[in-house]
Amino acid sequence: MAAGLCQHEPLQVAVFTDPLEADTLEAWQVHSCAVEAATDIVHQGEACLKLTDQGGNAQAFIRLATTPGLRYRVQVSAYRHSSNTGDWQGCAAVSVAGGEGSSSTYASRSEFIPAADQWCDLSLEFEAHTRYTFLILAGQNATGDVTRFDDVRVSCIGIPEVIAVMSADTQPVPPAIGVELVGGPAEIGERWGALNSEAIEEDMADYYLAPAEQAGITKAELLRRSEKFVALAREFAPHWIEESEAIATAAGVDPALYLAYVGGVYRGLWRGEDCTSYAVSPEFTEDGRIFFHKNRDNAPKRQCAFVIDTQVPGVNKFIAVSDASVIACMMMVNEEGLAGSADVGGLAVEEPRYRGWMNTSLLRYIAERASDCEEALAIIEQFVRDGGYAGGTYGTHWLFVDRHGSILEVSNNSTRVEHEYHPEKAYMSAGRGAATTRLRELPEPVGFAAFHNVSRDSATCFPQSISGMSVEISREHPSFLTVAWIAMPAKSLAFPLFMGGVQTPRVLLNGEVDMAGRQSAGDFHRWEPIEEFAFSMQRMLEADVRRLLAEGRTDEARKAVDDWVSACTRAHLSALGPAQ
Repeated sequence: MAAGLCQHEPLQVAVFTDPLEADTLEAWQVHSCAVEAATDIVHQGEACLKLTDQGGNAQAFIRLATTPGLRYRVQVSAYRHSSNTGDWQGCAAVSVAGGEGSSSTYASRSEFIPAADQWCDLSLEFEAHTRYTFLILAGQNATGDVTRFDDVRVSCIGIPEVIAVMSADTQPVPPAIGVELVGGPAEIGERWGALNSEAIEEDMADYYLAPAEQAGITKAELLRRSEKFVALAREFAPHWIEESEAIATAAGVDPALYLAYVGGVYRGLWRGEDCTSYAVSPEFTEDGRIFFHKNRDNAPKRQCAFVIDTQVPGVNKFIAVSDASVIACMMMVNEEGLAGSADVGGLAVEEPRYRGWMNTSLLRYIAERASDCEEALAIIEQFVRDGGYAGGTYGTHWLFVDRHGSILEVSNNSTRVEHEYHPEKAYMSAGRGAATTRLRELPEPVGFAAFHNVSRDSATCFPQSISGMSVEISREHPSFLTVAWIAMPAKSLAFPLFMGGVQTPRVLLNGEVDMAGRQSAGDFHRWEPIEEFAFSMQRMLEADVRRLLAEGRTDEARKAVDDWVSACTRAHLSALGPAQ
């Protein structure tokens, strides 16, 4: 093996080569495979790397040093046998998350080996985002399958004077630990409170207790002003009470005061910037897929994303984005295939109401109880009619999309509700100039990547856009294959959660992804190719999950989803972090 130096040649200069002979293979690490220097079938030289699968994700890998911002090309000769049984045809790939992950961790990969029983040339290109990259040679992935590789070459493209040398450190990035928000309200609340105690204490102090003290409002008065919220919760969602008490106890704050905080902090209801949501009609999308998006504009509180399954009769499982200090919904999608958002706006308020449920609580109730746009509308109408909605001096502007492809806009204040279904190609909740035009003029059929990328348009993504969520609702399997891609803040790299999953990666739930996103110096153009590749890998996962579900192997399908989300989270967090 030899490392080199790009010297004053702006085209293509080799920075790493390995002929894969017997004396060079010891530098390669392996996962779920055996490697040896084979001499029976060789492309050039005296040997090649022979990779024999031992059960899944068979990969040989090596870690190379790279320079962030520069582009590299990988070329390798490969050979697969026609006797192999695996459906993954062997390839080369690169990852920043280690060499042991699944394809979801790849930052880029080559085409598959196109023909059997002959040597073929594979290639890929990638832009480095960190100071190291794992070069991966992946086998055909069925136990006993044999795949061969020879003559690896890595080149620096177009940039002179760049050193890229091998690194002896081959420790992979640790896996993304998952947290299960599944079970009874107290069980879920205890986990949330223990994990997010710091955010709970900070947000209660900064956005509730300190402003109340400055206004001369006592804690006793805060409790009194929360009485209607609590009464509605006891009537319509009593599990929220038990959950909140468990959160507060685990976080070490006063349970009654925390419940008052949950009910009154948003819009300062205890005292008496518009977000943006949009959708495209499935008539105009790729394969009739159903898309929904919201950017949340607000104060820079720690953001989190989660999938929650409260095992109370009649309560839906759902995915949502919220402040880490409270289980609420700023945007959501549920297992019935209903996505929704609640934004500032709506009808002008003539009679302000400060006691009751704010739209963050009402949206959670809709997530838990409604199955489509019509049922969501009925819930809003009921709460406004009965005096349960409290929005202060602002109305609410809602957007809902369901598994039938309906797009529903709802506007309300404390006394009236108006609604309109939108059959046109695209709808955006707020006029955003160039971004609105861009959404309406997306080339047809509209793909998910193009739809998602509108969220980062400068006309709709602002410094205060603290989170964003792009949703694709599955018509066939809404409770399993509906997926939400969450970016915190909205301009940052997106992370996935599947409805069929059981676990939420801890780094999404505790605000770690949010903090990494805020600190990242890269502009969003760095994230788009990473996301586009992840979206393509998502389609492969979906095909596997559909097969498992058709065969009645539900537990295996859930594990496949959780494993994929964990691996993708690990890879994206590695890419998001500062160059190392």
